[in-house]
Amino acid sequence: MVRRSAAFRFPIGGLRGFDKYVWQGTEEPDGVRFTRVSPDGEEGYPGTLTVSVKFSWQGDGLMLHYTAQCDQDTILNLTNHSYFNLDGEGTVQEQLLKIHADYYTPNDA
Repeated sequence: MVRRSAAFRFPIGGLRGFDKYVWQGTEEPDGVRFTRVSPDGEEGYPGTLTVSVKFSWQGDGLMLHYTAQCDQDTILNLTNHSYFNLDGEGTVQEQLLKIHADYYTPNDA
């Protein structure tokens, strides 16, 4: 059974989300890759899941490339919540970000 977090939602994958673990980091010629193996049954999810995210520069942009493989059918929806101070001063509460997108998924969690 999948463990439920607050209010029966699963925004972080259970009581202990992936953000609470130390991922293994490896240098690559054009960036760095972080990898984590989630064992079968962790937080109630089926299958051993191997996840990696590669951070690299492409032109003037920072690229994040996610890969994941599981040995059983499971659910997965990865995202990133890094915040960068784009002004070089002040706090993140003073920042404004506009994302040009045709669609988005509302979430009140």
